[in-house]
Amino acid sequence: MIRAVAVLSLLVLLVLVLYVPSVHPPERFLEQLRAEHEAATAYWGAEPATRMLDRAMRMQDSTTQVTPIPAAKDAPSPAGVNGAVSREMSSVNQRLFNNTYFRAVDALLLLASYRLSTLV
Repeated sequence: MIRAVAVLSLLVLLVLVLYVPSVHPPERFLEQLRAEHEAATAYWGAEPATRMLDRAMRMQDSTTQVTPIPAAKDAPSPAGVNGAVSREMSSVNQRLFNNTYFRAVDALLLLASYRLSTLV
């Protein structure tokens, strides 16, 4: 029984992390966030809703500080072959992490952070 619950939980997690961001664009998650923020503003008022949004943004910022994706401008610029390899790796890094899927994952995490901050 416990094994079945663990397998089902893992499958649900995989659907949330892999399938949902690949099907929906990041704008959809941001629209949902705006709609929930408007509803929170109408229900609790502007100040508590702003605090919830600020808390969600701080949670998102702390997540990016824990696992940062280095930018090309932050890398040192070595010369010669090392410089060419460095530029190419930076380009690969940007192509890999700066696509629609990873932006959708980031927007989904922001929506989850907002919902968690609403509960808090």
